[in-house]
Amino acid sequence: MRLSILLSVLLLVVLIPDARADRWFEIYEKGRVALQNQQYDDAVRYLTEAIDQKPESKANARTYGTHFIDYFPYVYRGIAYARLGRTALALQDFQTEQQAGEADQGTKDTRAAMLLRQHLGELKSPAVARERPLPGPAASRDTSLAAVATPGSRAAAQAGSDTLFGQAAEYLRRGQMMAAKRVLENVERLNRNYPGLAERRQAIRSREQEIKRGIATFLRGEYQGAIDILSPAAAGATDAPHLHAFLGASYAALYLLSGGEESALLEQARQAFVRTRQINGAYELDKNVISPPIRKIFDAVPQP
Repeated sequence: MRLSILLSVLLLVVLIPDARADRWFEIYEKGRVALQNQQYDDAVRYLTEAIDQKPESKANARTYGTHFIDYFPYVYRGIAYARLGRTALALQDFQTEQQAGEADQGTKDTRAAMLLRQHLGELKSPAVARERPLPGPAASRDTSLAAVATPGSRAAAQAGSDTLFGQAAEYLRRGQMMAAKRVLENVERLNRNYPGLAERRQAIRSREQEIKRGIATFLRGEYQGAIDILSPAAAGATDAPHLHAFLGASYAALYLLSGGEESALLEQARQAFVRTRQINGAYELDKNVISPPIRKIFDAVPQP
């Protein structure tokens, strides 16, 4: 009996940490979702964690049981780095993926090879190479602010903060919330006490909370309520793909519930989905929460 109890305790000790920790493929998916939602810092963080657990890219990689996925973390982390302006790190990731030679073998993620060629070609262009040369051994250092601030120069940091804050203000005026958020994050790195920074970031957080409330309303099946929340929010977040995706899904759900009789709802759904595609051509609706009929309407929208 004592031996049986001891074995049970040891088994729990072994299994509990694994149950609590996300596995590499779960973290990889979180990274891809963050990238779709233009949360580039989060995407880098998740994808780096996945790479730490499983550094080798692999087409048809086994996750558990008989479940396989195409695993190309360097493609997607490279895209996230590129969006953050960390061109040298992006180029390194794309070259790593290219050398692995796995992306062209993908059967489940067939877009990865195309994205790799597209971004690698852009970053290897002479104009980009002259503009942002690849650094040496210290490549892992964050160089995204080098253009606006020289280390140790307070005057340059102040000038950079002023420039970036002005850019963020202009983005917010245009309703480009995600772009403003990324710029304000750079302002905070330069000067976290910059006047007006806290207020602008709080305004963005409030918008994000409203978007989350609208999505939660959709998930409860209250489609008109979701439209009432997300539609006005869309004016202040014209570059948030997840907002427009769920707005389109809300219109599509009402259209389907009408038996296909309300064509105006279908048109509004398509317009929202077109906007989603324009913001992020790689965006995909989450099949775990969006029904196949709605995804079919989304998939019918051509990519820009």
